Amino acid sequence: MECEKADILMMKYMDKTITEREAKMLNKHILSCAKCKESFIIYDSIASDLGGVPVEEAPAGFTSRVMSAVAALPAYTGEGTTRVMYGVWGVVGFFAVIGALLIFLRDIILQAIDTNPIFEPIMPSVTYVAQSVDMLYMQASAVTSVALEAVSEGMTWVLPVVIVCLIAVLIVIYRSERSRKGHNK
Repeated sequence: MECEKADILMMKYMDKTITEREAKMLNKHILSCAKCKESFIIYDSIASDLGGVPVEEAPAGFTSRVMSAVAALPAYTGEGTTRVMYGVWGVVGFFAVIGALLIFLRDIILQAIDTNPIFEPIMPSVTYVAQSVDMLYMQASAVTSVALEAVSEGMTWVLPVVIVCLIAVLIVIYRSERSRKGHNK
């Protein structure tokens, strides 16, 4: 007997609905399986502890009232999920665009920070972060140099095109979903 079947029989034993044949099968399994024996002892201990607790019956009509209340609930349409997904994709798209801008405008941003006296107190930190990013970039370039040899040097436009395509797809999905909802109303 498998442990899952023994677990089901243990529940039947605790509920006092187990047949004599099932009880013999369970007993045989418990004698050969230490894990199920331990589970049975725990279940039996809990059942005996709860044995003195009076069982309360649900009031008359309780089940029908609950089922009527469930039936009265509006059907799930998934609209909230769609709205959440648009928010998630919007945030992802936003950060992708910001990341791309920071990558492409990195030197201009660093030069502006370097020449502006407001940023003077944090310049050591900015310099350290810029050097760390440069070091990480060089390490990543070294690791991926074999793959980059297959790509032409003049293909720096690929990332912006991919980002623009992703944004276009998001806009198309948003518009089609918005028009679909407009026709359903």
